[in-house]
Amino acid sequence: MSYSRSLEEEETSFDWDSLRSSRYYPHESESSSMTTSVTIRVTPEHYYLVSWSILWGGFLLAILAASIQVHIENEWLHTRRQDIEQGNPSGDEQAISSADVSRSRFRRLLLLALVTRAVMMPIHIWRDPLWVQFIADTLPQMAFASAWTLLVSFFVQLVGVAQGTATSASPGIVAIQLTACVVYVSLVVTFFFNVIAAVLMYALFCCMYSALFGTTMYFCPKLLTLLRPSLSQHSGLAIRLAFCSVLCLFVFGFSTFGFARKVVAPPHQILWWWNYGFLELIPSVLFLIMMRPNSNRSPDSGAAAPDANPPAAIGRRGRGADTVPFINKSPAATGGYGSVQRT
Repeated sequence: MSYSRSLEEEETSFDWDSLRSSRYYPHESESSSMTTSVTIRVTPEHYYLVSWSILWGGFLLAILAASIQVHIENEWLHTRRQDIEQGNPSGDEQAISSADVSRSRFRRLLLLALVTRAVMMPIHIWRDPLWVQFIADTLPQMAFASAWTLLVSFFVQLVGVAQGTATSASPGIVAIQLTACVVYVSLVVTFFFNVIAAVLMYALFCCMYSALFGTTMYFCPKLLTLLRPSLSQHSGLAIRLAFCSVLCLFVFGFSTFGFARKVVAPPHQILWWWNYGFLELIPSVLFLIMMRPNSNRSPDSGAAAPDANPPAAIGRRGRGADTVPFINKSPAATGGYGSVQRT
């Protein structure tokens, strides 16, 4: 089987009608394995270039915005580490909260995912070898899945904070991400020997996004319920939490459906603007807007809770003050921040 065959040759190498009638579609026979490769192929026409150029330009602008945010965040973290007053002279408080660390990691992962997609898109358009197309399609998806996993883990941690039972989720998240990366590399290597590995790869993504969807569906409404006493005084925070929940459910739900469709019944045509634009680019931009930092913020604004005394729904003061700033800054604690910089 030659990997250099054109898309038109691949589409005519088997009968679609007979393939659909197969009980084991698309897993049985050599042709069925090729249907998976068709779903990740792109044969650009002259009118595709304009559409793809606009989409690619959107990723470049998002990369620029994310890079600026990462730079501002790094400058602030560096200043805070250098500030003796924000150190840990008494051992009662941390110089940098876990919310600051989580926010910084999420921005970096999101920037990495955007860069990976922007780099792979031209390769995805022009390169013909099938294995190149496979990696160009799935590597950015793996990066985005890692970023979304970190985001969802924060909601889980915040529910624990609200219940007074919070523990650090970082070790578990690192273990999950490393495991997913090992499985991804293994499937890429397997793909060189058997293209049916593409089906397993999309099944992996389907499982990951379905887990993210279920976790968000459970923890986000619970979080809104636990924080209701505080949210009644901070309507902006309530709106942002609800919007983040809906956005996550939208991305995770449709991503799960899309990957399941690739595994069970690969479509004739892939809507790249939907997959890359509405499920990757636009959600990334929205999260960057909602958590935008301000380079003029005061050093003590990052560790303060939404008010002098954290709401009753937030367990102990130390935990609440350590985590809530990732999402919200009320007028009493924003300092130099914008009103919607946290998410």
